[in-house]
Amino acid sequence: MLTACFAMVPQPVSAAERVKLTASLVAIFNREFDTLMSVVASDIKISVAVPDYVRPVRVLGTDAHIDGRELSIPLTQLYSGQNCYFIVELEVDGRNWT
Repeated sequence: MLTACFAMVPQPVSAAERVKLTASLVAIFNREFDTLMSVVASDIKISVAVPDYVRPVRVLGTDAHIDGRELSIPLTQLYSGQNCYFIVELEVDGRNWT
């Protein structure tokens, strides 16, 4: 997603002020473009199914959907060099664990 930035410029503006404003706008657009270009994957969905003796309770650190023994974690975008962390709380029935 590219963020648009607008600046209100009072009139009249000197040539030096125009140069400074132009440099600021170029820096803003370069930063946004670099962010946009570093996206390596989008609309990712991590799906996990657990054994019968395990029940997913909740997921911390991101939005997730739990449906019975299956959980899914959607990630909108993944950037180059980015790490994503989340914790899955599980309830284990020790009687059936082999």
